[in-house]
Amino acid sequence: MSQKRRDLDYLIQHYIDCRRGKPWPLSVSAAVVAIRTVFRESLASDRELATLIARAAIDRGLVIEFDLNEPAQTA
Repeated sequence: MSQKRRDLDYLIQHYIDCRRGKPWPLSVSAAVVAIRTVFRESLASDRELATLIARAAIDRGLVIEFDLNEPAQTA
């Protein structure tokens, strides 16, 4: 696995960890926007990035809102 991919995985985990314990679902579209803001490398499409986020969130027991096709709100 490349260093950039490890950095992306770490950023996804960090984003999810910062939202644990919140009373609302994790917005996949907001997560994509936030991660793209920090990590501008295009290792994955938005859809692929959303899948990585969703998998990581599910692994951590978070409720997810699959709202990628809706306008994203700023994270």
